[in-house]
Order: sequence, then C-alpha cells, then structure tokens
Amino acid sequence: MSRDVTAPTIKQHLRYKYWLLAYGKSRMRCTECLAVLVEEYKAQLSTLEDTSEMWGRDVAELFDAFEPNLISASLAWESFNLGHLIFGESEWGCLRVAAGVNVAHPDDPLTKMFAACSLLQVSSHLKSGVYITLLEDVSFSGKSGKYCDILAYSADKQIWSLTPNFPPNSCAQLGGPHPPATVLGIYKRSEHERHALLFETIIKRSTTDVAIGPLEYCGHGLTMCATSGTIIPVLCHADPAIPPALLEREY
Repeated sequence: MSRDVTAPTIKQHLRYKYWLLAYGKSRMRCTECLAVLVEEYKAQLSTLEDTSEMWGRDVAELFDAFEPNLISASLAWESFNLGHLIFGESEWGCLRVAAGVNVAHPDDPLTKMFAACSLLQVSSHLKSGVYITLLEDVSFSGKSGKYCDILAYSADKQIWSLTPNFPPNSCAQLGGPHPPATVLGIYKRSEHERHALLFETIIKRSTTDVAIGPLEYCGHGLTMCATSGTIIPVLCHADPAIPPALLEREY
C-alpha cells in the first residue's frame, strides 16, 4: 500500500480494519469506563424486557453509553464547541475548566435552536457522576481497555452497535402514536448474517468487493519515479502529497 492510495493485496486491504471503529467488526476495544457503561445499560434493558409489560422509553431510567474520548478533538476545539449540549451547561462548565479548555461563548445555530426551545437546561441522558475528567490519555488499541462485542442490525442501512435495540415491549411514549421498536424496521442480524457482513469476511472472499483508497474507486492515477527509482502512484498532476522537489522536476 502506498499512502493508502491503493491496496492490491488481501493483506493490505485487511489493514484498513484498523481505521474502522465499529462498522463491520465483531468486537471493539473500549475504555474501561465505556465497557462498564455498556454492560450496565444492557442489564437495565434486560430487566425492563423481563417485565413483559409495555413501558415507555420517555420515562425509563436509561442512559447513553457515551465515551468522551471518542470525540476528544471536538471537545478540545475552542472556537466551536458543543460540549454544553452534550453534558449540560453546568456539568460542562466544570469539565472544561478541569480539562483546561477555553471555549468562546457559544453562538452557533444548534445552540440557538436549543435555547429557543428551552432545552439548554434540560437534563442530559448521560449517567450522572461518571464523567469526572475529560480528554484522558487513553488508547483504544494495544493492551489497555476491554473488548466489547458489536451487534449487527438491519434497517434501511446496516447498523453496528455496542448496545442492543429496544425490546418489543417498549414504545417511545405510553399511549403515544409511535409503535414498538421492532415495528420501526430495525431487526437483529443472525450470527451467520453478521459474520457474512464483517469487513474481514468480505475482504477474504474477494478484494474486488471493497475499494480502499481513491485509486480503487475511480481507477485513474499517474505514476512518478523518485530519484531512488521507486515508482510512486499519485492521484493527479497536482497531488499535494507529491514532494515539492519531485513535483518541480516532473512538471
């Protein structure tokens, strides 16, 4: 593989799985915090399903299994930041100060919409007391963290998720117009179907079923010869990845 432009072999295609977080994967390495949240969420959902009575998701004490480190770059962005919409203004104020994030006064369209709908003070769906610090030095690969299984669902598109779909005895609101979750067209894939959809399975079956890099999408590229004699594939005459000296020599 050269600069992720083309991947002619199965081994090179398979390397792309390291760029995938959950899509097309059988499991995902999570932080310890996220792994605990996922297991607690599953346990809560299982308890609600075992009641066999219809329940409304609007009043159920469920929380989002959320890992801030997955969007650390966005949370550290000072000029445009939506942390206050994720955590709530009060908690976000404490978290960002502790993390040393100096955020300008929010003046974006989404915040204005939340304010107009009186939603800025509404409690978030995050579990209270979990997020003490932000932007920790964590790794989602290597020996740190914990593996969590990924579930595959089908709707109008593929859905790969750490958390299960709502059970059939749930509805958006008791007495409301929305049907139970299974009627919404979200169905869990069987183990056989899930395995067939895994990125690794598709690649090993045929590398022509997946395109990695722009040259495999469009197939129109150029080559240049470096001073060492190495052939370098490039996307076009003005490819910004071409070393300036080589670009000047060629053109």
